[in-house]
Amino acid sequence: GILVDDLNFRYCNRTEETPDEGHCHGSSDESTYYWWVRDHWFRQYNGRLRCCCNWGSGEKPLADGWLTNRCDFRRLVTQQENVENCRDANEGHGLGFEGGCSNTVQIGEPIPEDDSKCWEVQHFGFTEEGGTPPPLPPVGPPPPPPPPPPQTEAPAPPPPPP
Repeated sequence: GILVDDLNFRYCNRTEETPDEGHCHGSSDESTYYWWVRDHWFRQYNGRLRCCCNWGSGEKPLADGWLTNRCDFRRLVTQQENVENCRDANEGHGLGFEGGCSNTVQIGEPIPEDDSKCWEVQHFGFTEEGGTPPPLPPVGPPPPPPPPPPQTEAPAPPPPPP
């Protein structure tokens, strides 16, 4: 199967009405990526996996809202902490990105890719069925509504009785 629930973001080249379409995590510490990839593997969050570095600093940080409208943050859990008190490194720290899109990407246009910051795994996860993930959703604006049905003239009334 593919991830169909626990979706938490929308790409910034979609309209506000677009439903959430993926599950986003980020961090200011790259060593945390191992843990969320491992976590998502065992939760069977299957499908495409895109990873982008540069959470909140440097040129074009992810938290500037150029890629997604929101993203969960995974903090680094250090060896000095009592891990028994840490249920989930993704929660309770207030560091997630909830800022929305920055309008630097135009609706319906491709998001500018930067292979030095982002990479993607096309077939992440395991399913008993195997197979390939579904195609990516279209990037363009939604299609126009279908035209109204053609107007037909009302039939002529029957002639009056003799």
